[in-house]
Amino acid sequence: MTKAVTAAVVRMRQLQRPSEPVGLDARLERIEAAVEAIAIEVERAGELQRFTARLAAGSPSSSPKDA
Repeated sequence: MTKAVTAAVVRMRQLQRPSEPVGLDARLERIEAAVEAIAIEVERAGELQRFTARLAAGSPSSSPKDA
């Protein structure tokens, strides 16, 4: 009888704890890599926009001059 009660208590505790989905770490790593890639592309788009705005304003570019 005690084995049955112990098994029932253990099973109830297992059901009460939220279990971690399989492969969660790998999925989070892929999401993190995707967010980093998106951030890089957004920064590139911002640099391009600033560059084209400078060109449209007629100001000289910030490229190094030959000496």
